[in-house]
Amino acid sequence: MDSQEALALLSRLRSNVETVLLGKSKEVELALASFLAGGHILLEDIPGTGKTTLARAISASISGTFRRIQFTSDLLPQDVVGVHIFDSDKRSFTFSPGCSRTSSSPTKSTGATPGPRAPCWKR
Repeated sequence: MDSQEALALLSRLRSNVETVLLGKSKEVELALASFLAGGHILLEDIPGTGKTTLARAISASISGTFRRIQFTSDLLPQDVVGVHIFDSDKRSFTFSPGCSRTSSSPTKSTGATPGPRAPCWKR
């Protein structure tokens, strides 16, 4: 793929995301730059401003998977990244993936635990 094709593809990706998230072109640009660089992004804003919509739109635009992680006070790292569990029948370890094994994993922090440990919501 030459630079012109890559630029055209990126332009289509940006246009597709901006059809869903109106009036947030700067945020879309920064999120796509982070995505292309293979980095992470922290979006902080008041509720209802499109943070989850942005992540969902980028994920859908690249045919990726989307899961939302609800941070609670009892959330453990292995709930997010996964853990190796010993299977006594097979006498070996098997990997149980956490919620972050997706293209897009937006998170939300909450001060109170809403119920028994249920940090992952598959959308």
